[in-house]
Amino acid sequence: MRPAYRFTLPVCLLASTFTAAHAQFPTWFQQAELASTIGAVSISGNEALFGEDDLGAYVFAKNGGEWTQQAELTEPNGSADGFGTSVAISGNIAAVGAPVKTVNGNRLQGAVYIFVKKIIPLTQGCPRWED
Repeated sequence: MRPAYRFTLPVCLLASTFTAAHAQFPTWFQQAELASTIGAVSISGNEALFGEDDLGAYVFAKNGGEWTQQAELTEPNGSADGFGTSVAISGNIAAVGAPVKTVNGNRLQGAVYIFVKKIIPLTQGCPRWED
């Protein structure tokens, strides 16, 4: 498990109620504080993906009112290529950027790693993220 994170993140939007006579506007409120030395963040539904330059990317999931770390996504070769500088998550797919990765001898070309959450039966544990 990663050490404590330092990042404040308002993550919930209350639904608006509209009537013919009067419309109410949505109200934002802070639901949780997830803290880190974060370089990037992306949210999809009840999952958040945090990226830390050269350290990795971390998937957190909200269950009830609790946010817990679900996975640590790492650069397969372990090189210092900026992995985690940029992140995106949508459903069961996560993308993690490594902007200074050398590709086929081309320095600083960069790469994006795609991870897919593998859903397994509950009897075998939690869902896993794989590249």
